[in-house]
Amino acid sequence: MSVPRPPTTFSKSASIHRIVGIDVARGLAVLGMFAAHVGPTPESGGVVGGLMYLTHGRSSILFATLAGVSLALISGGNRSTAGEPKGSQTRRIIARGLVVLAIGATLTAIGTPVQVILAYYGVYFLLAIPFLRFTARTNFLIAAVLAIVGPIAAFITSNLLYGTSVLETIDRFDPLDRYSGEGITKIVLTGNYPAAAWMPLIIAGIGLGRLDLTSTMVRRQLVAAGAGLAVLGYGTAWVLGRIPGLALIAQRAGLLAQRRQ
Repeated sequence: MSVPRPPTTFSKSASIHRIVGIDVARGLAVLGMFAAHVGPTPESGGVVGGLMYLTHGRSSILFATLAGVSLALISGGNRSTAGEPKGSQTRRIIARGLVVLAIGATLTAIGTPVQVILAYYGVYFLLAIPFLRFTARTNFLIAAVLAIVGPIAAFITSNLLYGTSVLETIDRFDPLDRYSGEGITKIVLTGNYPAAAWMPLIIAGIGLGRLDLTSTMVRRQLVAAGAGLAVLGYGTAWVLGRIPGLALIAQRAGLLAQRRQ
C-alpha cells in the first residue's frame, strides 16, 4: 500500500528569491557606470551635466556596496548568528574573484581607454571572505572604523613609500603588475580604487545582506539611515571645506595622488 504524497504547493515567495530593490539598484549602478565612462562630462551644464555629475563617483560606490550585498546573499543571506560560510560558498567566491581579477587585468593590459575597476573588485571579493562569518552589526562597526582609518592609513603609507624603492621592488616581482601595469600595490594602496579606502563599502554591503531585506520595517530603517548618512557626509564636507587651510590640504593631497598614478 503506497502512502499518498502531500500536494506540492508553490508560493510566490518560495519560487522567487530575488529582491526587486537590489535588482533596481544594480541597474542604476550599471547605467551610472556607463554614463560616467562614455557619457557627456558634468561640465556640459544644464540638466544633462547635472545628471552626469550624479553618476561620477556615486555609481562606483553603489556598485561596490552592492557587491558586498551579493557576497552576503550567496553565502547565507539573512542570518542572526555568526558562523563560517560553507566551503562550497567560499570556493564560489574565490572563483568569482579570480575570474573578475583576470578580466580586469586583461582589460587594463590591452589599454582600455577608461578606468577599469574590475581587477580591484576581484581583490575585494577575496579580501571580503573573512568578514562573511560576522553578523550585520559587527560588519557595520568594522566598516565604520575602516571608513575613517583606511583612507588615512592608505594616504600616509603611500606617501611615506612614494619615491622609495619599496614600491618599485614589489612591483618588479609582482606578476600582476608586469602583466597589466596595475599590481597589488596599486590595487591595495595607490590606485584609482584602493582596497584600503573601498573595502569599507564592501563590508557595509555584507552587513546589509545579513539583514532581512524583505522586511518592510528594515527597509524603512535603511531609508532613514541612508538619508541621515547622506546629510552627515555632505554636511561635514561642506563645513570642512569652509575651514581655512583644509581646502588647500585637500587640493595638495589630490595633486600628490595624481602624481603617483
